[in-house]
Amino acid sequence: MNGVSIPSSLDASDYDPIDHLNTIFSHPSTLTSINQTAFALQTHQDELSSNITNLVALQAYNDDSSLKRMQSAKSELADLFRKIESVRTRAIQTEQTITSMTADIKRLDGTKKNLTLSMTALKRLQMLTTAYEQLRGLAKTRQYRECASLLQAVLQLMKHFNSYRSIDQIATLSRGVSELQRELLEQVCEDFEMAFAKGEVGGKKAVLAESCLVMDALGDNARARLVTWYVNTQLREYRQVFRGNDEAGSLDNIGRRYSWFRRMLKTFEDEHAGIFPTGWRVNEVLANAFCEGTRDDFKGILERSMRRTDGGRIDVNLLLSCLQETMDFEQSLEKRFAAGTRASIDTLSSLEDKPLTFHGSISEAFEPYLSLWVDSQDKQLATMIPKYRIQPLLAADEEFSPQAVIPSSIELFHFYKTSLAQCAKLSTSERLLDFSKILAKYLDQYAQQVLLFFLQGAGGPSLEHTILVLNTADYWHTKHSTIGR
Repeated sequence: MNGVSIPSSLDASDYDPIDHLNTIFSHPSTLTSINQTAFALQTHQDELSSNITNLVALQAYNDDSSLKRMQSAKSELADLFRKIESVRTRAIQTEQTITSMTADIKRLDGTKKNLTLSMTALKRLQMLTTAYEQLRGLAKTRQYRECASLLQAVLQLMKHFNSYRSIDQIATLSRGVSELQRELLEQVCEDFEMAFAKGEVGGKKAVLAESCLVMDALGDNARARLVTWYVNTQLREYRQVFRGNDEAGSLDNIGRRYSWFRRMLKTFEDEHAGIFPTGWRVNEVLANAFCEGTRDDFKGILERSMRRTDGGRIDVNLLLSCLQETMDFEQSLEKRFAAGTRASIDTLSSLEDKPLTFHGSISEAFEPYLSLWVDSQDKQLATMIPKYRIQPLLAADEEFSPQAVIPSSIELFHFYKTSLAQCAKLSTSERLLDFSKILAKYLDQYAQQVLLFFLQGAGGPSLEHTILVLNTADYWHTKHSTIGR
């Protein structure tokens, strides 16, 4: 380039123009060649531009030009897309074919399932129809044991057709089964009524026992109806005798009530227990019904006695005697039925297993009237305190002892202990609380009117009297915690 050489570093990838200029103009004396250098650079630039133009023109007219390759690439891409579309189309067709095959399989599977259900339903319907006809025949001949098992099968099969009752034939069959259930219930109840009315229980015990199996199959309501009838039948005489006769139903004859029930319960165990299934617990249902009826009777008797104006009100001793006898009877029932589970208190309408105690089942009728006994104890204590006040601290034939206590305090303590134990046995409710308050009142009166009376006598108490009073106070302080034990 006119004597100025351009370093090859212009082609370098890390070309630095500053370094290049510093190399060319390394000394101030070289600055005179600036114009020459600029001309050389311009010439080199023009040559590069010319080369680029020639190469572009050459490339444009070459057979293997980029345009042709681009067109070829587009053609190849179009062909590739056509192949992809073809594959996608075949995939869709394959999917549709598989879906169609799956749908056919599902339809076949559904058909098989429906066919199986239809065959099962037809088989059950055939079994139900056959069992129903057999059950009708067995019911007419009173073959109750076979009836019970067949009835359970009929009822179980009938459950499978609950959703088909809109079909006339199924609805007719369902009504027939319900009617047959009703007929069996009435027939069994009639058999029991006739056997008991004619006194043929012993001869028909086996038939009646088998008929109870039918009642079990008919359900709780049927079983409860039969038990209710039996209980009412057995207690009918009791109600007629003790409710329709003032003398027999009075408190004086309370023992006759319990004796009557014990005889009736023995009759049940000897003659009727084998008829009813053990799980029905008919003897306990009978006891519950007796207790409920007797409790209601006593409530009425006691209410009428309290309303009497002719002076014939309840005698306290008779009241306590009746209550004690009633509690003994309840305890005997409690022991008798303690071994097994018990029926609920309303067993005439329910046979559910619920905890039950006979304690208080009759005696609760006496609870409101125990205040009469509390009042009688109050009156008795009211007469005892003045009597103790006038008694000497020591009997004339007794010698003084430093450990002695006033005899009346021992007598009073024994009365407290006995009466409180009796009250706790009769009642643990408000009456016991009322009585304890009365005892506290008279104990305070004993301290004020007896013990202090002797300490505040004219001229002051003697040493012996003081010791006796202090010993007595200490005696009560020591013994009061044992009252009621």
